Amino acid sequence: MSKVQIRVLTQEQSVLRVLERVLRSNGILSEQYSVGGYGEECVCLERTDHGWEVYDGERGQHYAPFTSLNLRAACLQMLDRLAENDVQSQAMQNEFRRLLRADSRERKKTTQALRVLRTGGARLKLVEGLSGLYPVLRTYASERKKKNTNTIEPPTTAGKVSEV
Repeated sequence: MSKVQIRVLTQEQSVLRVLERVLRSNGILSEQYSVGGYGEECVCLERTDHGWEVYDGERGQHYAPFTSLNLRAACLQMLDRLAENDVQSQAMQNEFRRLLRADSRERKKTTQALRVLRTGGARLKLVEGLSGLYPVLRTYASERKKKNTNTIEPPTTAGKVSEV
């Protein structure tokens, strides 16, 4: 039986991916922010020894630093700084929270589907994103359950699940 490879993003990667999605959908230019390090004349989000730091980068300096152990709180602070006004800030923060909840639900469903597959004898390694993966895994698991055999070929979808 061939192996199926699935890459599940870490929670941290998922939060940063949601942040990028919110920034793009609200027309925030990539020149206005930097995620992961310093950027000149940018709002920056960076991991430090003390947690996550959001600051305004200018002339090589970190101005108005905000530090939090919680990545989500740091992302909310970054969204607030990048917003043009309070209304936009609130809208971006609400969108961020909504997308995080949706991502969390999908991660939970995918984890459950992977657990079902593992107990059925499939060997899985964690390849691409989660989007659309749960229905594929659920279908695969239900087919295995119906046939009660390990000979069903794993499903494939464009870019989401690939046979090795």
